[in-house]
Amino acid sequence: MQHRVSLPIIRAANKMDTPTNTNRPVRGVWYGTVLPVAGLLVLPVCYVAAGVFLRAGAGPFWQWNLLDPAYWYLLDSLNLITGAPPGHMLHPGVTVHAIGAAVIGLATWGGGAAESVKTVLDEPEHYLRLLSSAYLMIAALVLWGLGMAARRAFGSYLSALACQCAPFMSSLVLKHGFLPKPEALLVSVTLALTALSILMLRDGLSVSERRRYVIAFGVVAGFGLATKVTAAPIFVLPVLLFPNVRTAILYALAGLIAFGLFMLPGIGAIDLFIDWMAHVAMAAGPHGAGAQTIIDPDAYPAAVLKILKRPALKVPLILAALTGVVVWVRRRGGLALPMMEVRGLAAISAAQILQILLVAKQPTAFYLIPSYMLAAPSILLSARLIWASRSAGWRLPVSGSVIGMLILAGFTVAQFNAVLKLDRHFKNTKLAARSVDDARFKQCARVFIYAASDQSLAFYLADRVTGYRFSADFKRRFPPNNYWVDDWYDQTRFELRNWDGRQDFQKVVAAYPCVYLRGTRLDGFLKSEAPDMSFDRRCSAGIEAVATLNIDCREGMRK
Repeated sequence: MQHRVSLPIIRAANKMDTPTNTNRPVRGVWYGTVLPVAGLLVLPVCYVAAGVFLRAGAGPFWQWNLLDPAYWYLLDSLNLITGAPPGHMLHPGVTVHAIGAAVIGLATWGGGAAESVKTVLDEPEHYLRLLSSAYLMIAALVLWGLGMAARRAFGSYLSALACQCAPFMSSLVLKHGFLPKPEALLVSVTLALTALSILMLRDGLSVSERRRYVIAFGVVAGFGLATKVTAAPIFVLPVLLFPNVRTAILYALAGLIAFGLFMLPGIGAIDLFIDWMAHVAMAAGPHGAGAQTIIDPDAYPAAVLKILKRPALKVPLILAALTGVVVWVRRRGGLALPMMEVRGLAAISAAQILQILLVAKQPTAFYLIPSYMLAAPSILLSARLIWASRSAGWRLPVSGSVIGMLILAGFTVAQFNAVLKLDRHFKNTKLAARSVDDARFKQCARVFIYAASDQSLAFYLADRVTGYRFSADFKRRFPPNNYWVDDWYDQTRFELRNWDGRQDFQKVVAAYPCVYLRGTRLDGFLKSEAPDMSFDRRCSAGIEAVATLNIDCREGMRK
């Protein structure tokens, strides 16, 4: 696309060579490049700072509200380091395993695989924080790239900042963004997808430029699918931006190839992923439970409506629908509008709706993190299109930029308060979990059931879902009086275990002078395995129930 340059600009450019204008090129570089680049680093830095701040208040990763699935991915990263395939391939999460293995490998460089395993198991929390920081930094880097892409596409610093609000659109993004699990990487995937989509909205792209974007879209989609398949619907977004079917086919091929490449670290356990997908697809309930049908027609509509009540989804979708009506009316009146932006808004809304329809099968809030983040570009495009559709005679006492800055300032204040509120929630949860001290029951048989705040339980569950490959290591590291109730896949069947395997609860009770039990699923286990025993139930650690036998549970209460 050619642009005509006016004579005043040409004359100004020619004057740059005169001695009286020697500072202008430097000033132009400063205001035109340095300040915008630095300014677009503000929100990425805020994202990292918010993640580190929340992580500090949340407590250790083995705490009940954080243990699923941080330790899972830690052990599977170690599996890759030792040359074994991952044991937990259900999401499939291969990119999380691979990046974890790369970060741990670099951090423990030179010691060999066995030494790396020992080092990590000695200090698991340190390495989980390291992985958490890596995912935060990756997201911050991509967020900065999104800002640069938006400024290039829209020519507006304010529009770029609005796009960079994507990870702040819901507190759920911040709540899960610092955890070493797929959602942390999906933040980066969604940001990359948004950046490419915005660049595709520009007019005048050459055939070669479009082809490069198609390949880039395929790489992002392949990476996202290898991270978590619940994100699959958002990858329909590029298809609606492509000019023809041939381009869409190229995108699909690029995505499939990229998916295959990113899945290579987990190729040895690909059967686990395939079996799990088939199991989940043919059941109406979560994790393959419920009626053996794709959806439950009685529960599914209610689940969709419940999801749609979330402001991060409801607001952008309603605004997009209203924008569509305004655009239709104004175009019928002969007004020329940027149709690629209209197309982009429709594509984002379609991606959000498709993900809602998928996740409603198992309505879990954080599965929708990509759709929450797409709210930022959706609202921005709606605002731009409504502003472009205004009547020529419509005048306001302030400019559109001022209005945008005021909205952005209000959003910033609201999200700052949301971060503080989330931090208080984490700290209160941590205090509740620490209200009962497991260490004060050293003489007892200590039995943990999901989701007790205990590091041995976090390691047990991680070892269980990754194939019991580290049981011998953990047996040497934890006292022999620790036991776990396995009801992981079927919460109606209970199996007491230690590092050696299945154990008999009655024999365990007889072998120790007292028994200490803890977890959020305690009632079902006691009703099934010890209906006639009289347990002391006066203590609890937040939502974690505590029960003791032959010892006062209050002995473990912190003063």
